Amino acid sequence: MANRTVPKKDDPLEDWLSAKIVYELRLKGWSMRRLSKAHGLSPQAVSVCIQQPWPRVERLVAKALGVKPWNIWPSRYPEKAQAEREAA
Repeated sequence: MANRTVPKKDDPLEDWLSAKIVYELRLKGWSMRRLSKAHGLSPQAVSVCIQQPWPRVERLVAKALGVKPWNIWPSRYPEKAQAEREAA
């Protein structure tokens, strides 16, 4: 009998997967390249920010998605993510 894995509920303290960020941007009408260029950044800026911390670009991505940066990358903002989790 094959073991099936049940998808776990989103953990509020886990960073979003890069695929989820790209997907959510697409739903809002953005591509990573277009969002970068719209703010006068190099075309790869959003792509780089997904892989490593870059606060300025993280704020741009979060604003485009209508969330706070610590909702996307709680590991980069542990105190704010934890405070928001406790307030909820």
